[in-house]
Amino acid sequence: MYSSMRLKVFAFIVLGLLALYFVQYRVWGSTLMKQFEQLEHRSGVTNMERIFSLLKKDIEQLEGTSSDWAEWDDPYQFALGKNPTFVKENINENTTYNRLRINTIIFTDVNGHVIYAQRYDIINRKLIPILPSLLPLVSRGGDLFPGDDLSREIKGVIVVDGIAMEFASRPILTTSGRGPPAGRLLMAREITERVLRRFEETTRLKISLHRWKDSGALRSALLKKPILLKMNGENRLLGYVAVRDYRGRPSLIFSAKLDRELHHQGLKTRRFLFFSMVFIGVLFLAFSLLFMEFSVLKRISRLNKGIQRVAFSRGAAGRVPSLSGGDELANLSRRINSMLESLEEAEKSLQVARDDAMAANNAKSRFLANMSHEIRTPLNGVLGMLQLVSDTPLHSEQQQMVATAHASALSLLAILNDILDFSKIEAGRLHLVSEAFSPAEILEEVASLFSGKADEMGIELVLFVHSSSPPVIIGDSTRFRQILGNLVSNAVKFTDSGDVTMEMEQVGDSGELRVQVSDTGCGISPEQGAGLFESFSQADGSVTRQKGGTGLGLAICKHLVTLMGGEIGFESQEGEGSLFWFTLPSSGVLTGREGLGESLRDFNGKAKYKVILFIGHEKVRASLAHSLHTMGHDVRHVFSMEELEISVPGKSTVLIVDYTVAGSGGLIQWVDGLLSAVSVIGLRPAKDTDPVEGMDYYLQKPVGPRQLEQLFEQIGGESKNYRPAYVPVQYSGNVLLAEDNRVNQVVVLKMLEYFGIAAHVVVTGVDALARRFEQQFDLILMDCQMPQMDGYEATRQIRAREEMEGLDPVPVVALTAHAFPEDREQCFAAGMNGYIAKPLTKEELAAVLAQFTKTTGN
Repeated sequence: MYSSMRLKVFAFIVLGLLALYFVQYRVWGSTLMKQFEQLEHRSGVTNMERIFSLLKKDIEQLEGTSSDWAEWDDPYQFALGKNPTFVKENINENTTYNRLRINTIIFTDVNGHVIYAQRYDIINRKLIPILPSLLPLVSRGGDLFPGDDLSREIKGVIVVDGIAMEFASRPILTTSGRGPPAGRLLMAREITERVLRRFEETTRLKISLHRWKDSGALRSALLKKPILLKMNGENRLLGYVAVRDYRGRPSLIFSAKLDRELHHQGLKTRRFLFFSMVFIGVLFLAFSLLFMEFSVLKRISRLNKGIQRVAFSRGAAGRVPSLSGGDELANLSRRINSMLESLEEAEKSLQVARDDAMAANNAKSRFLANMSHEIRTPLNGVLGMLQLVSDTPLHSEQQQMVATAHASALSLLAILNDILDFSKIEAGRLHLVSEAFSPAEILEEVASLFSGKADEMGIELVLFVHSSSPPVIIGDSTRFRQILGNLVSNAVKFTDSGDVTMEMEQVGDSGELRVQVSDTGCGISPEQGAGLFESFSQADGSVTRQKGGTGLGLAICKHLVTLMGGEIGFESQEGEGSLFWFTLPSSGVLTGREGLGESLRDFNGKAKYKVILFIGHEKVRASLAHSLHTMGHDVRHVFSMEELEISVPGKSTVLIVDYTVAGSGGLIQWVDGLLSAVSVIGLRPAKDTDPVEGMDYYLQKPVGPRQLEQLFEQIGGESKNYRPAYVPVQYSGNVLLAEDNRVNQVVVLKMLEYFGIAAHVVVTGVDALARRFEQQFDLILMDCQMPQMDGYEATRQIRAREEMEGLDPVPVVALTAHAFPEDREQCFAAGMNGYIAKPLTKEELAAVLAQFTKTTGN
């Protein structure tokens, strides 16, 4: 701790200094470098102006030379045609071209006719042909022969046939400067490398010349300002200056490479400032550390060592050293000792409370395990028998009764699971399974489970499955049913009148599955809803005592939805009902956006009907109409006997009528006369099983899309009034069942018989061990709790003897009512090959048989 504190202090001071350095370096450096950059820019502009000044000076010198020649009697007489020897006597290579550095001389008369034109190569010292495009410019009509005013002087820069030249064009006058002009004289100097080198000697810059039309992107920048500076690496600048010709149009660009001496001087200055600051900072750091070392850190070290001694003593009996002085550290040491005295007294009391809590927790764990086992054992018989009965030939009404009883048994199992789930949530051991299931079927199961309760309370339970709902999703079906059952149970419980609506659809661009349960009950105020999803929390304590409930349901729902990657919430106003919803992510949806509508449209190949709905409840009517439309039927609503009589039936007409209007004599009389043309379907409450005269078929509320589909298969003659027998996959093999409970024996034997297997039964682990080596078995189904010897020990002894005798191990699958994760681990640790938790289902048993026995066919 002492070293850590020292490092923290050191790091804090260093980071503070670094931050200060950074700020000052950026601020000072930015300001300083900005000033140096401004100086550099001004210096660069000045250098480029010097190049331009040299060019202007060159042109002025050329103008002076041309003036000397143009105001001279000899050229004047030559232009008038009276001095034929002028050229021979006055123009020669040394005195004219080389000394004056002139490349071109042209004389024209007053009529614009060229009387003399000569071009000279100064470098190679020889005469060369005149530029072809230059002569038209100095002749009559050319830019350099102002016919309207021969006395006008023209000078500047010109580019002819790709060659840049300085020139001066003047009228030819007498020596006294009088006229009239006898013609014009043009002298030109080509801007060659020799000229550029002369400029370089003067400016000490590396200069290049470019034609305007060859300069590309530079042109637009130079049009805005004639001098431009650009970076050329870290050490150089490129300067550009635009030159306009005698007509004022851009024609040439001079470029120069400029050294960045000012920039480098700025960098040196900034580095000097930085290192000066570093030196001062190091001195400050050393002083600060020395002060912290002797005033704080050493004293903290003493205090730390004392606290360590107390910690190593595993109690509060020790004391820390008392520090001298009256500062905060000295006061801290005294307060720590005072606190240790109080802790020492509390530690003894906590030890006693801890022992009591551990004993209570162990008792709770044993109680939960035993309760789970004792309840699951009879539930295995109930659920197993109901599942077996559901596979026998039953009328639709009987089938629905069995389904409701099965759903009720599952609800009882859910209550047990709620208690176990909450225990797992507290311990952080709740895990989900992943399987494919139909959410619409689970909605219908849950609706069927609560339909009787809703009828008793006078509540309309409505099931609305949108066509966008997916037929199959991947997830934990048991937890999905548990969440939905909790929400519906609460809605029915807290609704005294009106309706409860279960609704499912696929929403959003991402395709999330949304399930919601809305009611017309008492509603929830904002204060009541604040902690609604917390454990043991209910909206209203007094109402809860009247309605019942443990306060665990919504807390478990929130935890399960979160584990599934979804969200859960509610919307409510006091006195206006509530809406609870949850969503599941699209990653679990198999079929995408087409949803359940695509599945129900498979019905399109079957007969279509004109369906008349005579139903008073708006939500029930809307739900039925939506499902019927999805199936492809033509739906019409009627609201009175008069409207019903107007609807002319045909051979494919179906009337769905609610029991609230079915008792009307007019309706029955009307139906009796049209029985040959109309199929009448009665929509009756779940608890009502008495037939009504004139009804051909029945729909049990709440009605889902699957129930409608089965009904129209019956109307079309495609289905009997009972579930067709299903012939399961058949297996062959010798199976030993070790189970001491008589009911569970019957359930498992019946299920094995369902799959074509007759098993041998033993009731103790001792008998299972003996039978294993008396007879060859393909599979042993082993209960874990049996008299004399439990299934764990029996399996361990079987494996030990198999290894000793060199026998192939027989598969052993646990059949147990223990449902905790550690129970599964204990089974595999004992040498078992599989695990089935009670209540047992045919699907789980079929999976085991498929793995360890042989298939004989359907």
